[in-house]
Amino acid sequence: MWSLILSIGYLIKIPYLAWTFGINFFILWGMAILAETFIRTETSYTARMPWIGLIFIFEWHLVWSAASGMETLIFSALLMFFFILIINENKSFWMVGLIIGVSIWLRPEGITLLGPALLIWLVDHKPLKDKLSELVKLLLPIGILIFLYTVFFDRLTGNPLPTTFYAKHAEYQSLTSLPFLNRFGFLGLQLLIGPVVVLIPCFFINILYSEKMQKWGLISAGLWIVGMISLYAMILPVTYQHGRYMIPCMTILLLFSLFGMVKYIEIKKSTFSITKSAWVISLIIVLMYFWGSGATAYGNDVSFIEHQMVDTAIWTNNNIPPNQTIATHDIGAMGFFDDHKLVDLAGLISSDVIPIIDNEDQLIEYLNNSNVSIVVSFPDWYPKLTKGLNIIYSGPADNDIYDRTMKVYKWAAP
Repeated sequence: MWSLILSIGYLIKIPYLAWTFGINFFILWGMAILAETFIRTETSYTARMPWIGLIFIFEWHLVWSAASGMETLIFSALLMFFFILIINENKSFWMVGLIIGVSIWLRPEGITLLGPALLIWLVDHKPLKDKLSELVKLLLPIGILIFLYTVFFDRLTGNPLPTTFYAKHAEYQSLTSLPFLNRFGFLGLQLLIGPVVVLIPCFFINILYSEKMQKWGLISAGLWIVGMISLYAMILPVTYQHGRYMIPCMTILLLFSLFGMVKYIEIKKSTFSITKSAWVISLIIVLMYFWGSGATAYGNDVSFIEHQMVDTAIWTNNNIPPNQTIATHDIGAMGFFDDHKLVDLAGLISSDVIPIIDNEDQLIEYLNNSNVSIVVSFPDWYPKLTKGLNIIYSGPADNDIYDRTMKVYKWAAP
């Protein structure tokens, strides 16, 4: 779905950077309004300054996501809307089911939202007839959208899920050999690298002082966060790009922790509380510190990608004869800026690579059979495959922020 949204910009001829940044920052603005409105509606918080919205605007993970061009932010926004909706006593199970179905088209793990939805359905005290009707309303849109999703990808790739799902799992399979608690801890720690670190107690305060239905909504959110961390710990225990797979979890934790903080401040309104003051001051300091360090991290990320990946892709497009086949890892910049026929060593578009993704001997044979002329990669990703190959281009060392430079090799079959 994110690819479809991005394609509209090309259709109406808006510069791709302006279109992508514009959409994501519009989504970030919408998330800020949604959070601000939700907490104002559910509490007596009436400050003139929209503090809750501003915290969302300045949370560095969300700003990074907005400027990344990926689907992370829109997925997080949809999750926010979902959890706010299931807390509402007048919720529509049609809408809940529709949100879950749409979220799957953004990221397949959207199906995990079915767990919180079913929990809320179970604890909803209504006559059996009404509950069965609500269950149908919940499951029907999910079923329709999942059916269309699997048919689409089966026609496109021959599998019910995107090729990226299988490729990422295969590429990082070796990480699953670590103890589960270690993987869980590494992923869970990503949620605390930001203002959430000083707000965690507020999430439980929120549960303590919430009305009955809100308690179940908050409990379901907490269980969902733990479940998502566990799911990634089992399947894809990676923390690269500032833990971007954990950003949706962090967003929900931030929303309901802020909700709890406002409730705590309401309770202590008539009395001076050192804890209250410390929380507020700490939150502001941590928020701005990470906003600044996040900006630096984003600048480094962009510089690295532009100089090591984009510049390399432009060089190959301009200097490699058009009839030659290029094997590359990764496919992003090469696929966008280079018009050569490509073999994707990460398996994202070359699905037949996935079974041999970690076997360099088989990859060498695969490249020989694919009439590859050029290999583009970082040397440490394929030390055996690239050993002894002639380097015909190297990314600029002066922009070698992460101590690695992209290489273009002339492929010579061993």
